[in-house]
Amino acid sequence: MKLVDRCVFVGGFGSSEETVVPVAHALEQRGDYKSIEAIGFSEARKNPEIFGRMTADAAAILTHSAGVLLALDSAPNGQEIHAIAPPIRRSAIELATARTVRKAITMHRNIDTTLRRIAVQHYERASARELLHHPFANFSQLGRIASFDVRDQSGFNRPFYVGLMDQDEFFGMSEEDYQTLIGYGNNVQYFPLAGEHDELLLDPQMTLDEYYARLSEVY
Repeated sequence: MKLVDRCVFVGGFGSSEETVVPVAHALEQRGDYKSIEAIGFSEARKNPEIFGRMTADAAAILTHSAGVLLALDSAPNGQEIHAIAPPIRRSAIELATARTVRKAITMHRNIDTTLRRIAVQHYERASARELLHHPFANFSQLGRIASFDVRDQSGFNRPFYVGLMDQDEFFGMSEEDYQTLIGYGNNVQYFPLAGEHDELLLDPQMTLDEYYARLSEVY
């Protein structure tokens, strides 16, 4: 993959500096970009001017989950968008109830090492603090998140790359649904990735390594 100037990473619902900075550090260690900036979901929502300046001259925008909505809002200049675990249309009530419970169960069921347990505990505490301190900036977007579907972006005239987690408790698809994505839009490339919805936050190095390995096959 060719080195590009600058990448901005924006986290999804419930993200904060605590959860986006480790992803930025993992990106820096990979060396795909000359510089990295990162911002959480509520911070980008509350400060659209700042976020707009961050993305205006970025060569690429990496997003997690609902962060892709903010990237599309603030990046009108055709920047590459790399969306990991983006939303696929769901009921807002289902997202806030059954799928949230399922995500918590899966996250704890997948703990198999001490490092994983520490990562899960850090994520849960950071997310709880973020939602407690900035509830409106997050929860006011739940309806929009639920109605968004990354598959609708096939008509956008920009490079668009999508990593879909194979254990995504929020936006997972069946194998049959995934196969229908092939050829969904000429400017959208879809890649299957191993892990749960928040794998990028729990194990950023592994998830990014897999994503960019997939990307290098078509880039």
